Amino acid sequence: MRIQCCIDGKLFSSLPPLSPISLPSPKEIHLWYVIPSEVKGESLMNKYMEILSPSEIEKVLSFRRDELRKSALLARALVRTTIARYKFFSDTQIHHV
Repeated sequence: MRIQCCIDGKLFSSLPPLSPISLPSPKEIHLWYVIPSEVKGESLMNKYMEILSPSEIEKVLSFRRDELRKSALLARALVRTTIARYKFFSDTQIHHV
C-alpha cells in the first residue's frame, strides 16, 4: 500500500458532504467501526489523508508496516468523519485535535 500526502490547502475538498446526525439520547449509544481489510481504494486512502492534521499525517507515516499505516489512517479518518457528522459545534469551532 502506498499512502501519499497531498495537502494543498483544500481540506475536505474531495470528500462528499456528510449528513449531520443527532447526538445519542441518554439511553442510546452510537457505535462506529471500520474493517481495514474492506477498505481497498488507494484514492479513498489519499482522500482520508487530506483531512488529517500535519501531526496526524506524520504519525501515520511513521509506521513501518503497511497494515499499521492503513489502520492508523483509518482510525483517525473515522474519528474525524464521525465527529464531523455530529452537530454539537459550529463549523468554525472544529479544530484539528
